[in-house]
Amino acid sequence: MLEITKITLNTDIDNLINRIPDYIHLEYDAHELKLNCDAGYLVQDFLLEVARDNVMYNLFKNILYNKKFKLTEIAEIYFVSEGSIRSRIEHYNQILARFDLKLSFYEVDLIGNESNKRYFFNILFTEFRQFFMAHLDPDTEENEKLLQEMRKILSEKQKQLLSTTYYKLARWLSIARIRISNQQYVQISADKVEAISKEIEFAKFEQTYRLIENNLIENTVLPLEEIVWAYVTILDTVDYSGESKNRSMHRDRPFDETDGIFYRMIQETAKSLQMSGYGDFHFSVFSYLKNIRDLTELSPIYQLATDALVSYTFQENIDIFELWKQKILEYKDQLSFEIKFIDGIVTHLTLITSRFVYFSRTNKKVVCSFSGETGLSNLLETKLTDYLGDLVELIFISTHEITDKLLVRYRADMIISNYPIRNCAILNYRIPYIPQSKDYEELRKHIYDEVKENTSRSKGIQQHY
Repeated sequence: MLEITKITLNTDIDNLINRIPDYIHLEYDAHELKLNCDAGYLVQDFLLEVARDNVMYNLFKNILYNKKFKLTEIAEIYFVSEGSIRSRIEHYNQILARFDLKLSFYEVDLIGNESNKRYFFNILFTEFRQFFMAHLDPDTEENEKLLQEMRKILSEKQKQLLSTTYYKLARWLSIARIRISNQQYVQISADKVEAISKEIEFAKFEQTYRLIENNLIENTVLPLEEIVWAYVTILDTVDYSGESKNRSMHRDRPFDETDGIFYRMIQETAKSLQMSGYGDFHFSVFSYLKNIRDLTELSPIYQLATDALVSYTFQENIDIFELWKQKILEYKDQLSFEIKFIDGIVTHLTLITSRFVYFSRTNKKVVCSFSGETGLSNLLETKLTDYLGDLVELIFISTHEITDKLLVRYRADMIISNYPIRNCAILNYRIPYIPQSKDYEELRKHIYDEVKENTSRSKGIQQHY
């Protein structure tokens, strides 16, 4: 399966053992290899540390900074053969093809559209997010200034604050600053630049974005294309969870036929999912569809989702996934923009929808009761709200004993406690006195499975053709 010799595999395992920190425990025999870790740590953290020494990771990091090396130089730097480097480049070119990118061989560089390159860097370094700001880009202070100023733009210069994911926005802005500092600019067609730059909100955005970029990058006059790129790409950082209503840019374009199709798709999907009150669902999905249309003006690449996310989403929400895929296939030829990566869009729509479907279908109430030192209950309330607040209604009780009479009064379906509750007539989840991250994650999985099982029993998804 790995296409390597037994000697090579044994050598790799020995090297792995020599690098393993104390919190990682390795077990292996002739059939399998297992990595386990102590509480508070993740095996992934160690694997990412190892991956950062990988030739290809460092090659892409150099390309990000527009540092180019010949094949012979790379072989000398990393003590590997030219043939090995060439084989790896051929392998990665198969992966890069979906981004419309490829690696050149003589002087190794990433060939393709700059917008697509930045998207690839964003995907790549998402996996290394805990290292990105501090280890990949040393100018963390400058990045923080840029990020804070950008959030001010969204708050003051737009009609409302655009709800953005903090670290995703930070990653995008950092990638843009690195590329601009190394004179690697985006190329956008003149007609798209003209159309977008005429918008009322764009003028306000441009004024402030130029100011902060010029302050952070010396002797740089940004091309108009860079402003357009930032103005649109910010939509890729929108957070569709939570209660905020500000999930799309207030672009002054008239309501058109494609908007009408969006509405029809949403209404038909809500009906199939038997959703009664679906105002927030409607707004979130409509915002996503508007945003992905605008992002596709730069490149269809923004429609992508990783294979791992597509597979996970399909397995966890197969009915919703297939319903959205059917809707997209039904209407895609009537839309004003190209749908190139249908599974990516369907994945994003499924993830946004699943929150509303499972939350709207369950009225499950969970009573939470904690015992401990001063302040511990406050911490546990905060953590459980963060981990479970989107799945169930949480009722925190600290002033009364948990009795059957009290549970009936609150119509509780489950209990979560950090102490034993005896002779309880309903489902009781016991958590450690001071839970760790993995405890919260396991608890969320149990609650999610319970909610989903209840949903499947009570209501099925109706397909309308």
